[in-house]
Amino acid sequence: MLFSSYLQMGKNEEMKSYDSCLSELGIILGTLRYDYISSQFYEKPFLAVNFEEEIKEIAKRIGFSLNKEKPYHIPVLGYTKCGKTLFGKLINEMLKKKKIKSIYVSSEDFMEEEDDEITYDEILDYAPNYDVIIIDDIWAVSEPIETINNILKSMENGALITIWKYLNYSELEDEIFHSIGNTLTEVRINPLKKENRRELFNKIWDIISRDKKKKENLKTVFYDIFEECLGFPGVTIQIFLDIINRFCMDNEDYDLEKFAEEMLRSYNIGKIKDLKLDTVRVDILKIMLMSKDTRGTTPSTIAETIKKDSATVTYHLLKLKNDGIVEDLRFGKNVFYKVKGHYIPFLERIIVESGDDINE
Repeated sequence: MLFSSYLQMGKNEEMKSYDSCLSELGIILGTLRYDYISSQFYEKPFLAVNFEEEIKEIAKRIGFSLNKEKPYHIPVLGYTKCGKTLFGKLINEMLKKKKIKSIYVSSEDFMEEEDDEITYDEILDYAPNYDVIIIDDIWAVSEPIETINNILKSMENGALITIWKYLNYSELEDEIFHSIGNTLTEVRINPLKKENRRELFNKIWDIISRDKKKKENLKTVFYDIFEECLGFPGVTIQIFLDIINRFCMDNEDYDLEKFAEEMLRSYNIGKIKDLKLDTVRVDILKIMLMSKDTRGTTPSTIAETIKKDSATVTYHLLKLKNDGIVEDLRFGKNVFYKVKGHYIPFLERIIVESGDDINE
C-alpha cells in the first residue's frame, strides 16, 4: 500500500523531484551537461551564432595563402570558453563546402596517438595533400614552434591555421615571428555580442528541450547570466546548466528567477571583473593559467619561475585561495593550485589587457 501510494504520487507529480522539475521546465533528462551541448555544436558547427567578423578576417588570409607558392601560418587567438574550437571546426566545414582540401585536428589528439586519432607523423606525411591544416590547442604541445615549422615544411602551399590561448601566444609571439617564416597577423576570437544572445539560447533550447513552449522563464535566467559573464558563451552555458541543475535538485518551492539571482551572486564574478592585481599575483596567475598540467601548479614551480622565495609565493597563494579565486588539490605529497574554472576567461582578459610580461 505504501509503495502504491507513492507510486501514484509520482504519476501525479505531487512530489517535487529532479525529474519532475525538469519535466516542468520542458527539459530532456540527461541533456544538461556541458560536454553534451558542446558536442552538438561541434558536430554541427553551422549552429554557431557569431564569428561574422572573424570569418571575414580568416577568409582573407586563407585566400591570400592559397594564391602563393609556399605555405603561410595563420594564428587564431581567443580566451578560454570563447568558442575557439567551434570556430576551427566551422572554418574546416566551410572550406570543405568550397571543395578546398582541409583537415581539423586537435593537438591533444595527435599527441596521444590513439588508434582512432591522426598522429603527428601522419600529419607530416599527409600535409602535401591538404590546402589548409587547422591545429587546435597548438600551445599544448611540448615544442609548438618546432611543430609548426615541421608542418609548414611538409606542406607544398596553402595555409596552416593554429589556434591559441591569448596568454600562451603572447609568451611566444616574438619568437614566432622571428622563427616561423610567413606568419600572418593573428585573427582574434571575440566574446559574443548582445545581439547574439537570443539566437544562442534558442539553439541551446532546441538541444535540451522536449517542450518548445516552456522556455520564457529560462530565457530571462540565461540573459542575466550572459550579462554577468560579459559575452563568454562557454562560461554562460556552464553557469546556466549549473543553476538549472541545482534548482531541480533543491526540491524546494523556489521561484526560478529569484533562485538564479541568488546563485549568480554566489559566483561573485563581479569581484573578478573589477579585480586589481599587483605584479606578483599577476605573475602567479599567469603561470597557473598557462600550465599544461591539468592538476595545476605547485608553489615550488611558481617560486622558481618568478624567482621569488617560497614564503612570498605561499602568502599570495593563500590570499588568492581566501578570495575564492584559486583552489588547491593534493596529489600524493604535492599540493597543486589552479584557478577556478569559471574565473579563467576573466583573469586571462585582465592579464592580457594589463600588458605585463612574465618575469617583468
